[in-house]
Amino acid sequence: MKGRVTKCLSGVCEVKTPTGVFSCVLRGRLRAEKKSVLVGDNVVIDEKVLAVEDVLPRKNELLRPPIANVDQILVVIAPKPKPDFYLVDQVIINAAQNGVKAILVLNKKDMFNQTFVRDCKEQYDGVVGKMLETCFLDSDGIDKLKKLLKNKFTVLVGQSGVGKSTLLNAICGTHQETRKLSSKIERGVNTTRTSEVFEVDGGGQIVDTPGFSMLSLKTIQPNELASFYADINKYTRDCLYSSCNHIRKPSSECGVIRALERGRLNPKRYARYVELYNMYKMEWDKRYK
Repeated sequence: MKGRVTKCLSGVCEVKTPTGVFSCVLRGRLRAEKKSVLVGDNVVIDEKVLAVEDVLPRKNELLRPPIANVDQILVVIAPKPKPDFYLVDQVIINAAQNGVKAILVLNKKDMFNQTFVRDCKEQYDGVVGKMLETCFLDSDGIDKLKKLLKNKFTVLVGQSGVGKSTLLNAICGTHQETRKLSSKIERGVNTTRTSEVFEVDGGGQIVDTPGFSMLSLKTIQPNELASFYADINKYTRDCLYSSCNHIRKPSSECGVIRALERGRLNPKRYARYVELYNMYKMEWDKRYK
């Protein structure tokens, strides 16, 4: 029987099938072949012995959070805790690597100020597939969010404390534990400890993931990085040399630098690109030492 993995914990997978949900272990043969099972995997199970017989081919795979067969990523940020845009950029890169649409949710609308909203729009308009404002206090934006999730397999990600669990309760009718921010450090407390799939009211599934402040990406060749930046990539065709890394180049040679000087690129996004490029270049060079 075929089904979809909705939760993995301590070597046991919950698999949703047309006839119900089964808790299954991985067959010894699959463990010997070092086959992993991720939330979102389509699998074949033996419901009589409660074992996963096979893991079907994946259309994509995220590294962190480790989820398979994703349609879109919902990246949630809020005025508090202070947004980690470096993390947001890496999530969007991760999505682009896997052909997954990224949606940016600006949550806690009751706390918004014009600086926060303007900063987000200036950095991510045209970068993400969609940008949405939400507030659970008056359900503002919740219906629009449900429409975006309909018939999609969506991953919910973001820093601890941005309101992911509260949003999940609003769109799925669940009762996930929520906590307030720490008053001392304005940092969230992680209430989600493992990735788990929930049904969205009106159709679709969403994976709640533990909040995190670090992201591990697949190895990226430094000269490939710009291709995962929708805002930067459209100017690379104007570079004089195909090997251009768009860093410390004269504007006469680099289309990206020209766009930056003319105010067509967000300087904050570009600065983070430079930082990421240098990090990947360092990691790439280490491979040959």
